[in-house]
Amino acid sequence: MNSTLIKNIISNWGVVIFNVTFPLMTLPLLTHSLGVDGYGQYAKVLSFAMLYVVLGELGMDMALTRRIGNDASSHLHKGLLHVFIKLRLVQSLFFLLPLALIGLVIFEFSIVEAIFFITVGFFTSLNFGFYFHGVLQASRLFYLSLICKLIVLISYFVAWYFNFEIVGFFIIGGISALLLSVLPGFYVWYRLRNVTAKYVDVKSILTDSMQFYGSRLVVNAYLSGSTFLFSFFVSDTNVGFYSLALQIYRIGASLIGGLAKTLLVSISFSSVYSNLLKIVVLLSIFALVLAPVVWFVGEWAIPLVFGEGFNGVILYVMLFYIGLVFQISGAVFGYPYFNAVGRIELAHKSIFFSSLVYVALISLILLSGNDNLFLFIIPIVVVDILVSLSRMILSVKVSREQV
Repeated sequence: MNSTLIKNIISNWGVVIFNVTFPLMTLPLLTHSLGVDGYGQYAKVLSFAMLYVVLGELGMDMALTRRIGNDASSHLHKGLLHVFIKLRLVQSLFFLLPLALIGLVIFEFSIVEAIFFITVGFFTSLNFGFYFHGVLQASRLFYLSLICKLIVLISYFVAWYFNFEIVGFFIIGGISALLLSVLPGFYVWYRLRNVTAKYVDVKSILTDSMQFYGSRLVVNAYLSGSTFLFSFFVSDTNVGFYSLALQIYRIGASLIGGLAKTLLVSISFSSVYSNLLKIVVLLSIFALVLAPVVWFVGEWAIPLVFGEGFNGVILYVMLFYIGLVFQISGAVFGYPYFNAVGRIELAHKSIFFSSLVYVALISLILLSGNDNLFLFIIPIVVVDILVSLSRMILSVKVSREQV
């Protein structure tokens, strides 16, 4: 592996690790202040907002990252940003606001919860991270995120210290989403303020992005919206248990996803298979060695950090951990590899097939009426395993064809 690739990986992981550390600092303040049931209610509304974000994402993040990474023209970059912002505004008008009304009427959201849903849904979808990843400036995104999240962290601490009700945490959550979108967006605007935007055909962007969107839709939807879905079938206590375990799982997935996104724009065709294989082997060994440490530390740390009411969550976390171990090879030998060899359609197909398996499994569980949380987690782990195995098999086949 060359030094540039390693530098890009480390830089991007710095951003990801910070994004991982932030919820580890804020979640305990939430769980201690709201309790298991209150956190379950908060997580349910947040999950509904994130479900909107996923359904409306349209594959833009991966597609625009690749477009910007493959073309250094700042004129094109500004044109892509214009298209991105216009799409998000149109989506908000025709989908986000009606969904907020549905939340008020059907799901009995309060006014504060509806405003929280709109704010988080809009500003989280207006995520300019693709620009920083595409131009390989993850360090700039890190500093901008650091400023925003330090402000938010202080706000959460004040809310915890003065025993704010759940309404206070909804307000802080909305402000957090706003800051994390507006500040990076302002930086990008300032950087390109004197650049004339190149015309970009919206149809061409959507054609490219929908390939990512279609294959990843179910996977992303169940990660973001499963808490909201399960809230109709299990108690608020179990929703709180599941949501915390899922958040910890997503921390690991963020680290792996950050690596994959860096490799997507950094890896070249030359020696691509051998380079990626080294990364997979090293990280997989590290993850396996780390497993007993996670179990031992998590068993006493989770109740200590998040509250005694969350005692036993480590069992669900370790089940998720199995999926993360497989996710390493699935992510590395996914978009980074197949993009480098010009066969990115294989990455789409591997996710789509596994998503169908997830839908079938979760449908059977919901129809059975069983509210055992282990059963809700198993389909996610199965998907991670299937994606990993299918991509490894396909990558071996493609690498032999390249010889």
